[in-house]
Amino acid sequence: DRQRPVDALVLLGDNFYPAGLREGELQKRLVMNLVRPYCRFVDLSAPRSHEVAKACRREPGERHLVPILAVLGNHDYGVPESPRLQAEVVPEFVRNWNMPTERIAVRELGRGVSLVLLHSMEGVRHAQLLDGLAEAIRSARGPWRILASHHPVAPTRSLEAHGRFEARYMAEARRRIGEAGVPLQLAVSGHHHSLQIIEPSPPGPPLQVVSGGGGGSLHTINVVRGQRFGSRSYGFARIDLVRRASSERLVVSLYAVPSGWLPAGRPSLVARWSVARDGTLRDEGASP
Repeated sequence: DRQRPVDALVLLGDNFYPAGLREGELQKRLVMNLVRPYCRFVDLSAPRSHEVAKACRREPGERHLVPILAVLGNHDYGVPESPRLQAEVVPEFVRNWNMPTERIAVRELGRGVSLVLLHSMEGVRHAQLLDGLAEAIRSARGPWRILASHHPVAPTRSLEAHGRFEARYMAEARRRIGEAGVPLQLAVSGHHHSLQIIEPSPPGPPLQVVSGGGGGSLHTINVVRGQRFGSRSYGFARIDLVRRASSERLVVSLYAVPSGWLPAGRPSLVARWSVARDGTLRDEGASP
């Protein structure tokens, strides 16, 4: 971020592992999972920020307050109050925390980039709850559209095989994406504790990225059709809209970190792929 400032952070679910956010643990878990690790980015000017502010002591010049956009993961439903606390109460502590209260929502990031946020666990439980996905994609301004959800929409597998409910969710989500009638170039997801690049078969996005390298334990990766890269690594993804000559591409870079705890040394670039507006993919290599 210091070298090339970001416009937003996106958290892909399981934000409060392993069983969600509890009322009696608010301050403790917010410090552990949000305020301390993302200290550079959190806006602590909210009404209850003083309850967690001691965990973040960066000077004003070392702060970069950007939207922190988040979706729910399956582990965020471990206690009944967790989804409500995350969507409605966390902003009382961290002003720039942005989690939709609705199942599907669109956030415009500027420069023609639209982010469609999907609480995918509800679609896994009941596939009919994906009814609004096509309309949400159509309503996004674009022309660049990115879907952010916890569960991948493309067949992507770790050691744990998909259950039938997840398989049904993936098929239905991809059908809805195809129904939208406008391009959705990229889907980013967590759920699998690994870093992966997938080129799904139609319908659906031309590029699926798994950035689930924040899990407590890493998953062994099984190769599936369309997988272009996989690494059993902790890490994160960065997405850039890059103009080259007269064309633009979304460039996705996967970074691995040495261990599960940050700071733990410099992250290393392990894969970089890009997608054009028409869905054409390119392996950009892993050069910095």
